[in-house]
Amino acid sequence: MTAPAFAPVEVVFGPEAVGRTVRLRGWLQKGRSSGGILFLLLRDRTGSVQVTGRRDALGEPTIEAVGHVQVEGALEVEGVVAEDRRAPGGREVRATAIRIVDAGEPFPIFAEQTEEFRLDHRHLVIRSPEHVATFRVKARLLAALREFLA
Repeated sequence: MTAPAFAPVEVVFGPEAVGRTVRLRGWLQKGRSSGGILFLLLRDRTGSVQVTGRRDALGEPTIEAVGHVQVEGALEVEGVVAEDRRAPGGREVRATAIRIVDAGEPFPIFAEQTEEFRLDHRHLVIRSPEHVATFRVKARLLAALREFLA
């Protein structure tokens, strides 16, 4: 059986997703390890999903390598969708494989940066959830206006 094609994160929250194997690509938004379990928040253009990985399922080298991935590092994840009320959105992907595409560099944007610094690094600042939400609202408004005027 061949592996499924890469899917957007929004597929995880679809009505028939629970129990299915998915392959995702995205950027690391947050990551931590606790008690032999890896917790990642993976983001793509369609949203974010929690990814969990057990040390026994992924292996020590993978857990160690993913621990060095920086915020905005690129990952490919394969795993099974499961319901978990503790996860953001109520679902998570229980990873069976994780591949590091790019470990990334230290993310230079923090709340205490000056306005001048944030303007110089605008291409990174606009990736914040607040800015992304603003752009989505703007895009929907423009689409509705175009449809109305058509």
